[in-house]
Formats: sequence, structure tokens, C-alpha cells
Amino acid sequence: MNRSPFQYALIVLLAMAGATPGFGQEIPDEEKAWPRVMKGESFAVTMYEPQLDSWKDDDFEARAAVSVQEGDGGPVFGAVWITGRIDVEDVLDQVFGRFCIGK
Repeated sequence: MNRSPFQYALIVLLAMAGATPGFGQEIPDEEKAWPRVMKGESFAVTMYEPQLDSWKDDDFEARAAVSVQEGDGGPVFGAVWITGRIDVEDVLDQVFGRFCIGK
């Protein structure tokens, strides 16, 4: 399948949003830093620190600035909207998150 850089960017953004460690796991300092950059063969996607818009009960909404740069061209800037739900499993002592990027 031949994907466009935009499609790759969306896939990478989903991976970035969902790439959170499990409860109680140590996060290396370099993974805590923003912005987060993911590089492909011919493009780079940068996601800047998300900003929380609302949190009610277990549901939240946030937004983040992003940029996509293809080859030697300049970056194209945009934004993503993120919705999600956080579930706490008391018996297993774990936290689970579900995320959706889009508007």
C-alpha cells in the first residue's frame, strides 16, 4: 500500500498519543521532553505538548500543535484534537487509557 506523508503523520500521531508507559513504570528523561519527534524515511512529524481542555469523570479532551516536514521542505503546521478515557482497574492496580485523535 502506498501511503502519503499525511497518512504516515496520522499513524505516527496515534502512536505518539498512545505511547504512554504502564502504571508504575519509570520514564527515561529523554522521553519526557516535548516536543516529540518521530522520523520516517522521507519525513518528520513533531507533536508539541498537548494542552488539556477538559476532564470530566474519566473522559478528557485535549489539543496539540503538530508539524509535518517532508524531505528538505519547510514544516507544515497544524493541530490535532484528542479525546480519551482513563480507566482505573483497582483489582489489577493498573491504569488503562483509550485515545482518539481527530475532530
